Amino acid sequence: YLVDKLKNTVETSSTCVKIPSRKRPLKPWITINVVKCIRKRDKLHKKLRKYNNNEELKTVYILYRNTCNKVIKSLKRKYYREQLQKHSGNSKETWKIIKGICNLKTQINLPIDLLKIKDNPTDSLNEVLNNVKSSEPNMAGGSCLLINIDNVYTIICSYRPPSFKNPTSYLDSLDNILKTTLTRNVILAGDINLNIMPEKTSDKANEYLNLMASHGLRTGINVPTRLNGCLDHFMIKTESIPHTLVFEKFTDHCPILLHIANTNLIHRKQDTPQRVRINYDKVGEILKSVDWNHFYQIKSVNEAAEYLVDKLKNTVETSSTCVKIPSRKRPLKPWITINVVKCIRKRDKLHKKLRKYNNNEELKTVYILYRNTCNKVIKSLKRKYYREQLQKHSGNSKETWKIIKGICNLKTQINLPIDLLKIKDNPTDSLNEVNNYFTSIGRVLANATTSKTGLSESSLALKINSLNGPLRSMSFLPTDPIEISCIISSLKSNSAAGWDMIPCQLLKIRYHSHTVSTLPDQNKRVDRCPVPQTRTELARRHYNCTAPFIFNKFNSVHNNIKRLNNYQIKIKITDWLQKNSYSEIEDLFVVLK
Repeated sequence: YLVDKLKNTVETSSTCVKIPSRKRPLKPWITINVVKCIRKRDKLHKKLRKYNNNEELKTVYILYRNTCNKVIKSLKRKYYREQLQKHSGNSKETWKIIKGICNLKTQINLPIDLLKIKDNPTDSLNEVLNNVKSSEPNMAGGSCLLINIDNVYTIICSYRPPSFKNPTSYLDSLDNILKTTLTRNVILAGDINLNIMPEKTSDKANEYLNLMASHGLRTGINVPTRLNGCLDHFMIKTESIPHTLVFEKFTDHCPILLHIANTNLIHRKQDTPQRVRINYDKVGEILKSVDWNHFYQIKSVNEAAEYLVDKLKNTVETSSTCVKIPSRKRPLKPWITINVVKCIRKRDKLHKKLRKYNNNEELKTVYILYRNTCNKVIKSLKRKYYREQLQKHSGNSKETWKIIKGICNLKTQINLPIDLLKIKDNPTDSLNEVNNYFTSIGRVLANATTSKTGLSESSLALKINSLNGPLRSMSFLPTDPIEISCIISSLKSNSAAGWDMIPCQLLKIRYHSHTVSTLPDQNKRVDRCPVPQTRTELARRHYNCTAPFIFNKFNSVHNNIKRLNNYQIKIKITDWLQKNSYSEIEDLFVVLK
């Protein structure tokens, strides 16, 4: 009777009050104390954004944030673990929990409208799955299904029966499949029946792991999936961060789940440029209300100065607010200052005014001068900025290459031209076709130009004005004697010989004998004697005629030449030819050859 009386009294004296959202936990694993921690973390973050130069506050915030996130993750794992254990025999509730972990919608609308794209469902599915290709390659000692998704992901689904004790043939087949895989993201999934637990690996499992590592695939699961062995594998090669999950008590094998985030859907929030605005009226009011008696009682000069500086600093901070810089005053590049932004806007206004009054010559002259000056300033600031960045990161190759890519305006992600490998039946023929195209395109375009204009290459070359050539253009001009003369004249006399072992000095002498003729006609009528062109016995019948004096002069050093090697012979003869300037050097050059 007493309990019922008290119970009724409490019920009549009680009212239901709505819990405010700030005290209401968002998730079932978040307690009231965790909500308080989250709110304190957010307050610290807001305060840090206001005073972003305070290193002590930054350290406190990072420590508090990491601790708070760690507690939330541990509570979440504990909650889902308890829920899975609670509903271990109920598959329906278990799948609800799994959907909650993976953040999947409980109700999924079937894409029936996709079946109406074409006249029949089969053609509609082929249209939808146009970017998904599948094949079943031959695999010794197992089975395999190969799925290619938009030439970005390759999924290898494989099963190796445990009856095949020796996995060598299976690993060879798997190696061949991985070698032909050209995508940047590769996933191997399936029941391989090789235990890869760290403490229970065998020689066969180590061979399998070495094969995966040689192709850049890493292990996604290293916990038991059947009894005490890890027989179901995820081998992953991807640029994204993979997440794997192993479920318990479903069948004789534990189901495994892989999640890879789509990097195209991740939008990184950019920091909005802000500036600090100080309310000087508020600063004056705060300073008027401060009691300065304690300041006048300080005897130490250093303590008084420190007290005054801290007081003024705190007053300015409390009177300051962060204001977002509008886009019209915001520089687009780090080397563009606020004054340069004003110059750019003035240049654009002049350009707009000139388009309106295009016959005004004075306005045109002012605009051109202002535009050239503005562009010159921007280029000089850009060079100065990148020069400072390169000097700053001179020892860091990664940052240096980032700066170089920024200068050259290169994309960080380069899409591989995989479609070029599918022109023909196999990659080799496809590459040959691509190479043939690039090696013959110049000739094809040149022939088309000559046939269209009706002029030869020499005539077209004469019409080219090299001083006013178009930018980013390339042309091949025919070789002429002037070009050869410039190349020979630019050779260094003391440089090493090329692959033909002919010294540069001898080439210059030979060229001089071709261009400058100093022999009088009287010297050309002297008696000439035969000199063999080569030193071999089989070619003694090939002779060249030269003047007797040159032959005797050359014969005087013949005994010394026999004791020298080929390179020393050429050096000695070159020195001798430089001392004796004769115009019949060509005959001696043939002898040397």
